[in-house]
Amino acid sequence: MAMVVAEELVLLLTEPAGKPPVGSNSLRIGVAGALLLELAALRRVTVDDRSRLAVLDTRPVGHPLLDRALVAFAAKAGKRPRSVLPGVGKDLVDDIRRALQHEGHLQEQRDTVLGIFPRTSWWLTDPAAVEQVRRELEATLLGHRAPTSRTGGLVALVEAVDATPTLFSGAGGLSRRELKARARAVGEGDWASEAVRKAIADAQAAVVAGIAASAVAASSS
Repeated sequence: MAMVVAEELVLLLTEPAGKPPVGSNSLRIGVAGALLLELAALRRVTVDDRSRLAVLDTRPVGHPLLDRALVAFAAKAGKRPRSVLPGVGKDLVDDIRRALQHEGHLQEQRDTVLGIFPRTSWWLTDPAAVEQVRRELEATLLGHRAPTSRTGGLVALVEAVDATPTLFSGAGGLSRRELKARARAVGEGDWASEAVRKAIADAQAAVVAGIAASAVAASSS
């Protein structure tokens, strides 16, 4: 079964050394945003004029991950996506990782910090395949290839979780600021429907809100 955008995003945001370029909360939101984006492109869900989730069609898509996400979003119809994405992503990220492990793309490693605190890391076992996807996205980012719903969506989601400078460092000789501007321009391109653009915007807003909340929690502690 072909990978969906959320699965490719998880691979892109997993480094060979096992240290992800984004925090766990950003990853969860990015994954949920990817699922929302793909379901919006399939006209199963949308973000209405009030910036609320609306379900257009509850029939299964035929992919277990997308079908689970459709049920989760349907249960949250009427709510703002930015308030829904963290919870949906939290429930599905580990399932995606286990599926990717079963397919031979990731490997789980468990150990402890200071011999006390349990820790789980995920390692890429097929970096070459991920590098191929990254090169496709770099070509889109630099304007060498027209964005599609897949590549345009992935570029926009990578930017939503603020991983563009990390994944595409030095691409085209562009600065960090220039890379981020290019990624935002891709996300706003005419390849995406209005519903998809709203899904991207809500994923970005949810990540910003999540980072702000984490900063407040850290400062209060």
